[in-house]
Amino acid sequence: MNIKVNAQGYRIDINISGSVDQFSAKTLKTEFEKLQLSQVKEIIINMDQVTYIGSAGVGKLLLLYKNFSARDGKISIINLSEDIYDMLTNMELGEIFNLTRKP
Repeated sequence: MNIKVNAQGYRIDINISGSVDQFSAKTLKTEFEKLQLSQVKEIIINMDQVTYIGSAGVGKLLLLYKNFSARDGKISIINLSEDIYDMLTNMELGEIFNLTRKP
């Protein structure tokens, strides 16, 4: 798994690629903990190149949401594969994240 973070003003773009399994989820958590969220209003997570995300990875997304939701910010997870999109919507995570499929 690879993660690239680009912070621009009130927005953070996070590009994730590869497989987000239980081991790489620890790296994801570490990267999320490094984020400077005090002035941020929007986080966009691009998962165009994510081939798999397990429960540990989903847990790290929820942890980010928990830490960010108190700031009234918005988190979008974009370019999801059909399988990952279906999994996240079946978990009703569309209630807290703005989820979009790959075009």
